[in-house]
Amino acid sequence: IPAPVDNPLAEHFPTSRRTPVDPALSRSFGTPQTGHLEGGVSLLTRPSPHLSVLAPTRRRGFVFATAEVIGLLHDVALAVATAHPGSKMAVGNLSRPGGGDIPQSVSHNSGRDCDIAFFARDKLGNPVVQVQMRHFNDQGIAHRDDGRELRFDVPRNWVLIRSLLSHPDVVVQWVFVSAALRNMLLDHALRIGEPDLLRERARRVLVQPSDSARHDDHFHVRIACP
Repeated sequence: IPAPVDNPLAEHFPTSRRTPVDPALSRSFGTPQTGHLEGGVSLLTRPSPHLSVLAPTRRRGFVFATAEVIGLLHDVALAVATAHPGSKMAVGNLSRPGGGDIPQSVSHNSGRDCDIAFFARDKLGNPVVQVQMRHFNDQGIAHRDDGRELRFDVPRNWVLIRSLLSHPDVVVQWVFVSAALRNMLLDHALRIGEPDLLRERARRVLVQPSDSARHDDHFHVRIACP
């Protein structure tokens, strides 16, 4: 993906620090459903205090993507941690080193897809670092294995979405998420006075897919085709 991208929302990106990216390191071919990846870059190569990889993803080795996706993940994790100190973004499946099919997914083939666990808080409002993806109902409530309640952290999740959509160098094509959680985010953006252009972009990019799961346990982010 050529950089820089002429993103009219770039002025809203919350931090001036960005990960250096060499687009020549990797290449994405074909569609997310049938394509492949050459020169996949591992998310594990560059440790970050603001980002973790979920244990199942590490075990499977689905930690590869285009250089642009890897840079984007580091940048938005830093953006959320800057706005909400102590935050740590949990990342799920990316792709295999060469792309191709992965279990339990109809995409992630071409290195342009990544899964991000929702930011959550406990019942008292304390931030919780996600160690696995959990399903949130239409009221934004989930439960841990011991029955304790988790709540969809709308402000932190909105900072994540805002950062994805305003990144100066990478175009995010879609963010798949359940309709109920999408509406919570859009209502929050309106309530805090986000610019019309940003809210309109979010309305178009945030969608609940009609041909797969509701995505009520994570954001599925897809960047635009190179």
